[in-house]
Amino acid sequence: MGIEPVATISEILSALAHESRLLEPCKDIVGEDEIALFTEKLNFKRARKGGTVRLHQDYAYWADVAPIAHRVATAMLFLDDATIEKGCLEVAPGSHQHGAAARKHGLGFGSREMDLSKFDEGTLVPLEAEAGSVVWFGAFLAHHSLPNRSDDDRRALLYSYQPSGNPRFQNIWRNQAAARAPVL
Repeated sequence: MGIEPVATISEILSALAHESRLLEPCKDIVGEDEIALFTEKLNFKRARKGGTVRLHQDYAYWADVAPIAHRVATAMLFLDDATIEKGCLEVAPGSHQHGAAARKHGLGFGSREMDLSKFDEGTLVPLEAEAGSVVWFGAFLAHHSLPNRSDDDRRALLYSYQPSGNPRFQNIWRNQAAARAPVL
């Protein structure tokens, strides 16, 4: 579960989006010295209730609306310890080098998920992290997370960056929704 966007909620969350310790590694992933916020969210898995996030690449959620989706990099800041019991992220090392993976056929949100018949789930490794840790990854990293089976919540802030000069995800989405809205 998550809340997106969050940088407008507080000055602290907005300032964190511009923290050099998050930005600098993302510059290498994006391949630009000048980067800007693309989107940001707070992800959370409630104790004993937080469910599975199916295998996906972030690229699949952005490709239809942002021509630079392949160049988006994410800094994930863990607010709580992320353990296997809490449903930590599981990633496929090296998967980011293979571009867009085959996705499920169909309509709707599920069509953004990866086609498991064309992916070796045995390549996934748990990415446990202590609260305060940050991981960085590009739009093509294959990842998922399992349910939170612990008595503690697992929360993380995700700040995603793109080459400067491109519109934010929320603005693109808002403009596309307005264009689809019926005229009364």
